[in-house]
Formats: sequence, C-alpha cells, structure tokens
Amino acid sequence: MFDEVEKEILFISERATITIGANISAGTVLLKRYIDRFAEQYPLIKVDVRVAGSGKLRKMIYDHEVDFALVEDLVRESNLVQVPFYHDQIVFVAAPDHPKTKKKDLKLEDFAEENMLLRDKGVGVRDKFDQLMKLREVEIEPSWQSSNTRALINAAEAGYGVAVLPYLLARDEIECGRLAVLDVREADLKRNLNITYHKEKIFNKWVEDFIDIIKKDELSFC
Repeated sequence: MFDEVEKEILFISERATITIGANISAGTVLLKRYIDRFAEQYPLIKVDVRVAGSGKLRKMIYDHEVDFALVEDLVRESNLVQVPFYHDQIVFVAAPDHPKTKKKDLKLEDFAEENMLLRDKGVGVRDKFDQLMKLREVEIEPSWQSSNTRALINAAEAGYGVAVLPYLLARDEIECGRLAVLDVREADLKRNLNITYHKEKIFNKWVEDFIDIIKKDELSFC
C-alpha cells in the first residue's frame, strides 16, 4: 500500500504547475530559453507565466500569486529575497540621424525639451527615469507613453523622439544600426534583473530546479 501511495503522489506531482512572474525584458527575451531547458527535464510540469511591470509583480509576490518573479531591483524591500542573475543597462535611443546622436556627454537636463518616448508608469525603467529626472528637478511631459516596447522602438526609428528602454529589448535594433545609443554618462543607468521571492516562500523541487537553470545559464553574470 505504501508503494502504491508513493506512486500516486509521484504521478500527481509530475503534473504540477509552477507560476513565474516576469517583467517585460525577462518575459520577452530571456524566459523562453529557461522554460525550454526546464521542459527537457520535466516535460509534464506546466509553467504559467505572468508578465507585468515591477509594481504589479511586487504585489503578486506578496499575494503569493507567483512562486517567484524575474524583475529589476525593488528598493527597500526587507521581506523580499533578490538574487541578481542578469546585468542590463537603461539606454536613451533615437534614429541614427537624430541631432543628439552627434553630441557627447549629454546631461539629463538636455532632454527637458525633447520629445520623449517612455514606458507607462509602474514599469521599472520608467520609474528609474522619473527618479533621475526628479533628482535633477527636470520636468518631462512625454510625447508617447506605451506599455508596448515595439511601439516605442518603431517610433524612435521613425524619428519621433528619444526612447528610454532596457538595452536588452533594443539590442537587435542597436546592433543592426536602426537605433543609436545616445551618450548619456552622468546618470547611473545600470540595473540588475533579479530572481525575487518572498523570504518566507517555501519552494518545491521543481521551482528550485527552475531557479537553478537560470543561475547556471551562460547569459547569467553571477
């Protein structure tokens, strides 16, 4: 009877579900490679994904709607464990013929009168941009606001203004020469992507193995 119960538990558990939160960067570029590798080990385990901004992901973690989330730094969060796994940078990008591509060592004040193409509020990149501008006492009224990164990239390529995006999401356009990175050096534009979860969270074997796949991936920096 014990052997039969053990087999039944294994049968049920191998059809379990893990739920992962991801910001736009991780959900768009990185997460598929991790899911594919996990599926090679556990083809019967279902992986649900919730892609959202950092504010919503933070709430999902506290409400236990996700097992963990892949998200940029969440400051002043003593109840959360944040393990960096990928280093990225926020970039100011524009069409190659934009006047600011010819200038060096741009300051944040130089963008006060610029047509800015920004993510919606509540997204990590937008929140960091707003914090930097607030510190410099620079007021920005964006020309475009969107939750759709592709819309902002297309607008920047078309010459509508300067977009502020994670390098990870604009990498293809930058490397192909369709977008140029502006020379903004004065601000701290670096950011980490972290494996983030509540400090009281108890993981099962499959969640632990998924996290291990992320940590061991060659794209990870630590």
